[in-house]
Amino acid sequence: MSSRRSRLTKSSLMSLSFITDLGVLVSFYIWKTSGTTYLLVV
Repeated sequence: MSSRRSRLTKSSLMSLSFITDLGVLVSFYIWKTSGTTYLLVV
């Protein structure tokens, strides 16, 4: 049971880091394409 839980935690952590990296990439892409407009929105 504990090994199953740890495996689930590890996979969720990996997906979380992946989502975070993806979010940073998307934000950077939007910032690069829109430029100052994105800064004004935020």
